[in-house]
Amino acid sequence: MYDIVFLANAIGAAYEKFLVPFAYFALAHHPQGFVEMLVVNRQRFEAAYRSELEELRRLHPNFMVRNMRRPPNGKHIPNTYRFFEVPETKATYTFTMDVDVMLLENIVPRYEKMWPAGLAINNIIRPRTTRLTGMHMVRSEQYFTAELLAQQALTYAKKPRNMNDEVVLHDMVRSCHTLPPTDF
Repeated sequence: MYDIVFLANAIGAAYEKFLVPFAYFALAHHPQGFVEMLVVNRQRFEAAYRSELEELRRLHPNFMVRNMRRPPNGKHIPNTYRFFEVPETKATYTFTMDVDVMLLENIVPRYEKMWPAGLAINNIIRPRTTRLTGMHMVRSEQYFTAELLAQQALTYAKKPRNMNDEVVLHDMVRSCHTLPPTDF
């Protein structure tokens, strides 16, 4: 089992180009980590980035490329689909975030140090909103419960009112888990 698995989700060429650099930096600073790159079409992505993936595999082999379990269905804004995914790789923590961010240090100790007591998630509610941030760290076993998986499926199938991805995440987490205090 790994310390952390990063769910790196990209929809379309504009964001797929960030996946290999994202994985490189995540793995360079998390030797006990794993990256799952989630795309709409794995074969197309692997063909387009064959040489980059070969070099990444040579440097940091702890990654996989796979198709999204719940690909875009036209009901949500693109950023939302990352929150409908569940890692295939076993790890203590799962971190879902934007792929256009580079990790320049091991984030696990920092998150462990400031984890809200008794919660499955380490995130914050944005002030004066009902939005969590897109930097979503969870204790994998505690977070990915049968209730959350059912809520993911329900939310994926719904036709929201162009709802912000962080509002969708907030609402899914609130339905199954305790949210962090607003002053966290």
